[in-house]
Amino acid sequence: CYYGVAGLGGRIGTGEAEETSSGWVRPLVELAHHNLDEADRTLRAARAAGVPIALGFDWQPFGDVGLELARMVHHGLSLHEALASATGGAARALDLAEHVGTVAPGLIADLLVLDARELDVAVLRDPGRVWRVYQGGTPVAGSSCAASGS
Repeated sequence: CYYGVAGLGGRIGTGEAEETSSGWVRPLVELAHHNLDEADRTLRAARAAGVPIALGFDWQPFGDVGLELARMVHHGLSLHEALASATGGAARALDLAEHVGTVAPGLIADLLVLDARELDVAVLRDPGRVWRVYQGGTPVAGSSCAASGS
């Protein structure tokens, strides 16, 4: 991951704070920063050109979709666009849109209900704001489940 090689770890963007030592040699760190700049420009150009975008990643932390969403927003997508890339965009990229990816009759959907008036990336990344999680229509987690015992 360029963020890791650049010494940025789980930070959202490259300009947030002073980098830490990544353990990599300087030319590789510089190349990682260059590649992050190029990725930023590529995402912005793809968005401007109307290219379909799907959220996905192949590096650690595995499963931290919230971090990837935050990075996509940092690099130019609106939060709505980033969420759409994680749901319908990812389903279309995997040729699964006839089964998943949107909330519609006949499709399989897992839902995340948040305790928030306004949606932002910080809310999405805060487990304490998860009010309820539905999998296949069944409530399986969240603060409302814990409070009600379901």
